[in-house]
Amino acid sequence: MNLTPETVSAYKELITNPQNHGLELTSITDFFIKSDKVTAKHILARAYIDHIQKPLPKVILYIIMDEIYGQCSEKADDGNLGYRLTFNTESK
Repeated sequence: MNLTPETVSAYKELITNPQNHGLELTSITDFFIKSDKVTAKHILARAYIDHIQKPLPKVILYIIMDEIYGQCSEKADDGNLGYRLTFNTESK
């Protein structure tokens, strides 16, 4: 796979607006909600990929997460960089 801006943009469109493309996925922006606690980026990514049950390269998801939520600058309890996000338990 070529990692190009066009590829990242296409994936971003699909996971932020899946309903516009006939996909029955939870949008990344609906799957995560703000939290007081920092969760490691790799844990968030794995949970989203497992939830949508579709092939999504982690590196592309990391790039998209940085575009949406900003660069990771805080550490989770496990010492890894992460975001102040958690999982929306009401996402389908």
